[in-house]
Amino acid sequence: MIQCIKQVEAVYLKMLNQFQEGTLEPWQPAVFEGTAAIEASTRYFTDARHAASGDIVDFAPYVDRNGHLKEIMENEYVHTTDNRVDYMEMINSPEGGHCYQALDPVVFKHGDLVEATVSFAVMHTKHKTAKMHVLLRALVLLDHTERDAAAILRMRQRYQSIDFGVVPSIRPTLKRKPKYYDLDTDAEETSRSMNRMRIDGPETD
Repeated sequence: MIQCIKQVEAVYLKMLNQFQEGTLEPWQPAVFEGTAAIEASTRYFTDARHAASGDIVDFAPYVDRNGHLKEIMENEYVHTTDNRVDYMEMINSPEGGHCYQALDPVVFKHGDLVEATVSFAVMHTKHKTAKMHVLLRALVLLDHTERDAAAILRMRQRYQSIDFGVVPSIRPTLKRKPKYYDLDTDAEETSRSMNRMRIDGPETD
């Protein structure tokens, strides 16, 4: 990010040379969660009085799905090539090459590795000064592995804290087999036991 900020500062210095001293307001990076960042944006509309008819384009389907932006333009504003931002994803091929395909901007999430294409413009302010703006032209999704890994980790931490209680083990019910007796065998065993018994009678002289 430091290298990107230095590049923006270099562009600012080139523009500064085109203005009188104190006319161009200083540029400074934004701050996101305590870290230096570059803020880039693009307006949806351009004043119809300042746009050439050849520059007017339709909204991309993924930007204005229900046509609400087109409805509020009326005759005062138009959507031009300078207002359009391309959202794409880089697809790697097995052969080592890559291509780009259009992507719905809602797919982009925190943690994604992206590549941004920007341009620079200087606009006048109400205070009779000028200000340099960083304009977003395209955003390319390169990789979302880290975001997916973080989502899985958050999900696992969530269900590990759930108390499922004691789940009783399911065991098959074993039915005791009926005990069948062989009457002849029982009688034989009883007789054998009695024969082993010693019966002492009265002693005779």
